[in-house]
Amino acid sequence: MQFDWQGQRVQIDYLKNVIQLTIAQCRLWLATIDTACNTIYPIGTLVELDLDYVQPELRASFEDANLGLFLVIQSRLLPTKQTDYYLNYLATMWPMGISPDVHPITLNNYQVKRVVHMGFTNDLDEQYVLKLRQEFLTQKRIPTSYSAQTSIPNGQEVVTGES
Repeated sequence: MQFDWQGQRVQIDYLKNVIQLTIAQCRLWLATIDTACNTIYPIGTLVELDLDYVQPELRASFEDANLGLFLVIQSRLLPTKQTDYYLNYLATMWPMGISPDVHPITLNNYQVKRVVHMGFTNDLDEQYVLKLRQEFLTQKRIPTSYSAQTSIPNGQEVVTGES
């Protein structure tokens, strides 16, 4: 892959084929692959965050409290009110979990350094994740991490059943 940042182009050489895309097309292509193929962790999974991919304010709150960078996944694959995107996860700080003074944290797969403990999964859970993947691919929704913004603010509004 070769990037021409000034020209906003990407060239992909594969076997004897050369594909040229705009940066926006490349972002959409990578996001679609992410939606179709990336691991989706079960609810209840405890993950350690990679400091290199954590927003500075969040990193500071973990370091100041001397908590370690551990989150528990509380929800996943959440459509945003901006209809083209979805959040990979909403998570809470471990060991506090959900409480009135602790807000959920948005989390993307690339921010996970390692899985400390995998949450429960079964056939029903796997079918649910597959159904969401198919819906998002059909609706052309992509993870917020592929938006044109350089970072997604914590507390991104998500679509709920409420009006």
